[in-house]
Parts: sequence; C-alpha cells; structure tokens
Amino acid sequence: MFAAIKATCFNVMILFPKIIGRLLYIAILAGLAATDVQAQIPGAAASRLRYDIQYLSADSLEGRLTGSPGEQKAARYISSQFKDIGLQPRGNNNTYLQPFTFTAQRQYTGNNRLRIGKTSFVPEKDYYALPEAANGKVKGTLAAVGYGIEIAGSNYTDYHYPASLKGKIFLINMASPESLKLPDEYRGQAGLNKKIATAVQKGAAAIIFYNTDTTLANPDVKIGPRVVSAGIPVLFLEAEAYKKLQYTGTNPKVFLQLETRRVEKTGHNVAGYIDNNAPYTVIIGAHYDHLGHGESGNSLYTGAPAIHNGADDNASGVSAILEIARQLKNNPHAPRLNNYLFIAFSGEELGLFGSNYFAQHATVPPESVNYMLNYDMVGRLDSLTKTLTINGTGTSPGWQSLNRINIGNLNIKTTESGVGPSDHTSFYWQKIPAIHFFTGIHTDYHKPTDDAEKINFSGIEDVVQYSLALIDTLNTDGKLTFTPTKTEESQKAPKYKVTLGIMPDYAFEGVGVRITGVVDGRPAQTAGLQSGDVIIQIDDTPVKDMYSYMNALSKLNTGKKSVVIILRDEKEKKINVQF
Repeated sequence: MFAAIKATCFNVMILFPKIIGRLLYIAILAGLAATDVQAQIPGAAASRLRYDIQYLSADSLEGRLTGSPGEQKAARYISSQFKDIGLQPRGNNNTYLQPFTFTAQRQYTGNNRLRIGKTSFVPEKDYYALPEAANGKVKGTLAAVGYGIEIAGSNYTDYHYPASLKGKIFLINMASPESLKLPDEYRGQAGLNKKIATAVQKGAAAIIFYNTDTTLANPDVKIGPRVVSAGIPVLFLEAEAYKKLQYTGTNPKVFLQLETRRVEKTGHNVAGYIDNNAPYTVIIGAHYDHLGHGESGNSLYTGAPAIHNGADDNASGVSAILEIARQLKNNPHAPRLNNYLFIAFSGEELGLFGSNYFAQHATVPPESVNYMLNYDMVGRLDSLTKTLTINGTGTSPGWQSLNRINIGNLNIKTTESGVGPSDHTSFYWQKIPAIHFFTGIHTDYHKPTDDAEKINFSGIEDVVQYSLALIDTLNTDGKLTFTPTKTEESQKAPKYKVTLGIMPDYAFEGVGVRITGVVDGRPAQTAGLQSGDVIIQIDDTPVKDMYSYMNALSKLNTGKKSVVIILRDEKEKKINVQF
C-alpha cells in the first residue's frame, strides 16, 4: 500500500510544435498500450486470477517501480485486458492511459551550504530539505523556539523570544512536550505542517527542524501530491549533527543556501469504461505499482537490493478489478443501472499520486460519480477466520447494505474512517463515498517475499463475488449520500520508548492483540513469541485491543524486564521479555 510510468510525451509536447507534439504524444500512448501480451484469459475465475497475478508479480516486471520498464509492461498488460474484456478507453486521447506528472525526487546542486556559527554541515549527510522547502539564500541569527507550538485560545506558546523574530532562522524541535496535554481540537497544532505555518506567520526566514523523540520517525523526504511550499528553506538536522550545535554558542549566526531541482516524471493511470447510458458511474479501482528493488524507500526489507514482486500488494487488487470487469461486462444479467469505470492507479506507493490526480481530473463528469470501490491487498484471506476488512463504511449511510450480503461465509469487519493509506482516500477528499477491501497485513508486506505462490486465489474469488453482490444490491439505490468521517486519530496513540517487535493482526476481533509476525532481533523474537500468539496482558496492564496494548508499552522503559501473558493454542502462557 501507500510509486508512475515515465514517458517522454510531456517533454515532446513542449519541444515540438503543437500539431507534431500531439501526434507524437498519441503515438507514445499507443505504444504503451500495444498488445505484446496474451489476450483475455479463458477458463474459471480462479484460473484467470492466478494468471493475472503471476504475470504482474513475475520477476520480469522487476517490482513495477514507478517510472520503470516493468511498470510500463504492467500498464500494457492491463490495457490489453481492458480491451479484450470490451471496456471502452477512458484515458486521454481515446486511449486507456491517463498521464500525470509528479515530482519524483529532489536533487541537490553543488551550491548547498549550511553554516551555524563556525560549524559547517554537509547536505544529505547532516541535513536534508523537507518537501515543503523552497530554494533560497539566507543570512541571519538562529532563534531556538522550542517545539514551535502556539495555540490560539490557550495559554500555551513556545514563542517567548525576548526580541523580534522576524528574519531569523527558527530552530524547532519537531517532537511535542511530554507535559502538553492537548485537547482533541488542538492536536493538529503539534503537527509539522502547523509548526511550519506558525513559523512562517511569525516571520521566519528559514526553519531548521530537529528531533529529540526517539519514538517519533524523522520527517519524510517524499514530495506528496498535497505538499504546499512554505516559500522559505525548511531543513531537517540529523541527530548527530544536532549535537554539534552545543559548540556554536548562543544565538549563532547562520548562513544557509538551499539550491535543489525537482526531477519531474510522468505516470499513467489505466482506465476502461462500461457505458450503460446510466445517470451515475461507479468507480472500481486498484493500484498496480509497487517497490521495484526497494529503492523507493518504502521497503521493510533490510538485506541487499532484491525484486519486490508485490503479489498481494497489489497485483491481487488488480486481478480482482479485472475479474469484476469481466463478469459485469459479459454477464447478460449484470446490473445496468450504473456505468462502471475501472481504473488501475499508478503512484500509490509514492503517496496516492495517480488516484489524487484522477480524483481532480476525472474522465467522467465528477457530479455523476456514485461511489468508489478500492481493492488493495486482497490476496491473503485467512482460510480459517475468512476476515475481510472493509474500511470507509462511515462515508455513506448506503454502506449499510454490506450487512445484507452473505457470500463465501466471509467474516466482515468494518472501520468508518474515509482516510487511510490507499487510493480510496483521494475520493473521500472529493466527497465521494468510498470503501477499501483488505484481507490483512502479513510478514511479507513490502518485502521481496510477497510472491504469487502465497496468494489465496479462491479467497480473491470470494472477494470478487461479494463485490458483485454489493454492486447488485446497490443497483437500485440511486446515488449514495456522502458523509464525512472522523479519522482514526481521534484516539491518539500514547508515546512509548520501547517496542516489542511484533506485527499485529488488525483484523483480529477477539480480546487482545494477535501476532501475525515477529521481527528478527527484537524483544518478541528473543523471548520466543510466535505468530498466532494473542497478547492479553503486559505486567499488570490488561491488553484488550491495540490502544490498550500501546498504553501498556507507554509505561515501559528500555532495560525493563516484563511479563507478557499470551494465549497460545487457547492456553494461557507467561513469557519473560527483556526490553
């Protein structure tokens, strides 16, 4: 879950006259959509699902990294399947492809400098620019402003600086003070974006962040589709570099020069359409990009570079929407009171680039969109629990229809929030009812071991049949009403200084936290905890769910010896754990 095909068409359109550029552009799109793969797959649904996933997750596609030849090959395959199914092209220029440009990375030139007092810092080693940063050259005084938080309507402020702050370089801790108990309505004041906005309002000439909270991840360098430039340089100082500041004196002079260039790439969504001459259109989508050899920075694999085939994430989702398209198109009894737009998104792994672009540049009238179904990681349905999680059910009262469907004895678990790490989020922000189908996390997530032989193909078929039943159930309901939802952050997770090193089963509905995997070398693995164990208590703190689990961890410190009580094979067992 939460990288786009890079073609030369964008530059062609700029470098050549309009008519020639347009002809070349169409030729390029036609080349990407050329059918160098087999036609629509015959046979049973499970066989077609298997073929789709084996093709998309083969080593020859090299992980479908955004901008790679393997991703282009995947786009050609999906286009050819859409064509053979009989879907109308619904990209640009009567093709299946919708191109979008995005900033792939930031490259530093040789003109980057940071000197604080007499200490010089090295770009990309000691510091890096945040996505919100603008280029610029700044000279001034460093002003330490604590956590950079100021809350309107509250007495709390870190801006007690005795002199004018205008034109100074702000030094800000990106963490939050332990003693600050923020009410729900003020929690956003401690976010990085809010700190940047407050600093700009206070007249900062530049911002330098650092981080003293070891449980808080350093800020991301990826430039997402919603990133807004701060208009000033914004840097992050690494921990070892921050230690050097103690030798720079009080309010040292700063010289800062940030000069980077953004490398633009082009990705392509793949879109096909069933036109039933209906007033409303249902969008059915899944992302097809993945992590390549792990170079995108999203891999959880710590070994040497290796192909991340992404069979579950997300060849499984693409196979599901292809099968839904086949059955809706070829079944004479399929529901016809909506049109159906099938989209394979690119750029999801880099931050929902493709779906965000489509949601703002829809190739159907936006007002005609009824609802959106998103399939991301639907290939590992547990054969015993058969738990299918559906996220986003709070985005419309119409999703109550989920309760009327019983297909494949699936155990349906729902969450209400319309915001999550997958493409349905892009449609939620456009006030479109959207849900996400998900069969659960596993230890192969974002690793080279996410391969086709581990897929539960009959499980995907169950998800497909459930989806078709839902579409049929909603067929006569007209346009679904959108409702906003609260994000899962309404229950703010506490801070904690230790980690057990487990991968929880978020679909588990029993009491406690079920383990789906343990991380090598972490306390859980060292103590002998296993996949399938259910944590029910840590020391004196009962563990009923994820939040009580995190509350239990928040009470512990590094070096602490604890007793973790688990259920293993329905028998209670005490495990001694050294944190």
